[in-house]
Formats: sequence, structure tokens, C-alpha cells
Amino acid sequence: METNLRCTKTHRKLWLWLAVLLLSVTAQVAHADRIKDDKYFKVTQYSDHVSFEILVADLWSSDTWCKWGSIRAYSQSDRKGEVFYIMDVQNDDADNDTEGWEIYAHNILPGSQAFLTNPLSGSEVEIGTCTDEEWTNHASNVRYKIYKGEDNLYPTVKIDYYYPAEMAGRTWHFFYEYLHSKGSSHNMSMGYAYCSDHLNLPNPDNSKFSYERTGSDKIKFTVPSLPNDIPQKLQKSRIRQGSVLCHFFYTLKDGSVKRVDEGLDCAIGSQKTHELTIPADACNFKSLNVSIEVLTKIRNVSGATYTDYN
Repeated sequence: METNLRCTKTHRKLWLWLAVLLLSVTAQVAHADRIKDDKYFKVTQYSDHVSFEILVADLWSSDTWCKWGSIRAYSQSDRKGEVFYIMDVQNDDADNDTEGWEIYAHNILPGSQAFLTNPLSGSEVEIGTCTDEEWTNHASNVRYKIYKGEDNLYPTVKIDYYYPAEMAGRTWHFFYEYLHSKGSSHNMSMGYAYCSDHLNLPNPDNSKFSYERTGSDKIKFTVPSLPNDIPQKLQKSRIRQGSVLCHFFYTLKDGSVKRVDEGLDCAIGSQKTHELTIPADACNFKSLNVSIEVLTKIRNVSGATYTDYN
């Protein structure tokens, strides 16, 4: 009887120890440092931009944060090949107890724009460029505040990134590369996204043109307007341009046909009228047929183009 009792007590102690150990392990797993887990870093693809989500601190289990970091895009999933250094995103010190969490960020690539979509102010804020001195000194134009996220413990930076034309038409693998507050370096895979070169913009209406003869050797030709469809916030980086290639087919009195091609500029939001000269040997034409091609493109202010539309 005593032997059985001792065994029972020993078993109870063993089970209690195992239960405590299991709870400890479970707690460690549940409270693992999230900023070391790829699933808290992601990129999402849209028709004209990509969005980033970056967990920049874990204030629950380990009170850790990203001291400094940058978003980069690689042409290969193993962080090789062509690379674009997109922007820097880093943290203030982690002893910030207020509702907001302060970050430092600046955009880098010409022809791109970035917008912080979860600022403490509530309305999206553009993340601009800066000088080296402004970045080093953490000037006011690189400081932004975001919410601390879930339970005020997991501040996540959310950014809409309107990529430059040089990145368009290709798939890129995005990484957040940062220095951990405890000294280690990490390259967090955010996934991959295709940066569309079409930007989901409509083609101009090829049927919206008109012409009339205004003199013995003159024609007034009105070309279609270009859509005013670049969002206002993106008009300092993206520009729509276009022209019309007109094909004039003059049927002469002897039955022969003379073809004349003219390239004419278009205007954004309104039709533009051009005065054209009829060739001297076609002034006495019997009939005239016209067809047009609208050639338009979206380009960066730097001059690089996303795609052509016809």
C-alpha cells in the first residue's frame, strides 16, 4: 500500500511538472517574437500600385523593434538579380508609451510615390523624399505616427506604393531588410507582386474626331481628347501624353487615290483643333476618307513610359 501511495505521489509530481513545462513551451510559442516571422510582412498587388504591410515592433512578448530597415525589390526570389532600393522605414526608440508609434520613413526612387495609409491622423499621408542630412537628423519631414495596432502591441506600417515606370511589366520579390533591436540582422520575405504596366486606364475614344474644309487648300481637323484620368495625387509623378496619327485618302478626279499621313497632338480633357494644308495636287479632290489612330502613353516625370495604348 505504501509503495503504491509513493508511486501515486511521484506520478502526480511528474504530471504536474509536465503540465507546467507544456504551459511554458506553449506560452513561448504563442509569444514568439513576431518581427522574426515572415507572415507579418507582406506585399499585395493592385492594378496600378502595390501595398506593403510591415510589422515594425513586438511590444508584447519581447519588447523588440526594428532599429532601421529598408524595402527592396529583387528580380529573383533568392535576393539576387536586379534590385531596386525602394524606401527606408525605421523606428523611434521602443519606450514610447503613447497611443501612437513614431516611425521614420522616406521614399527613394524618382518617378514613384508612397502613401502611409494608417497614420494616427486618420487620412493617408504621402511619404516624401529627403536629403541625407534630414534623414540623419530625423527631421520633421521624415517623421510619421501610426497606431500601435492590435491591443496597442503590434505597430504595423501600411503603405500604398505607386512604382516608377522602370519597375512596370515585371514580377518583383519584395523584402524588408532590417536590424533587430537586439543586434541581429534579418531579411523578411514579403512575397512577390506583378507591377502592371497598363495601370487600368481606359483608351481614348477613336471615334471622337471631326473635320471640315475651310478653304480651297485648308482643312480644320479636331482630334479626340485624352482622358483626364490620372488621380490628382499622382499627377506629379505620372503624366498622360498622346497624339493622333491621321490617314487622309484623297480620291482625285481621275480615280486615283492620294494618301497623306499627319501626326497631331492631343490635349487632356478637351478636344484640340488643327488647321491642315491640303497638298497642291489634291486640292481638286472628288472625295475624302479619313481614319485615325490615337497613340497615347503614361510616363513618369523622368521620361520613362509604362505602356502604349492604341
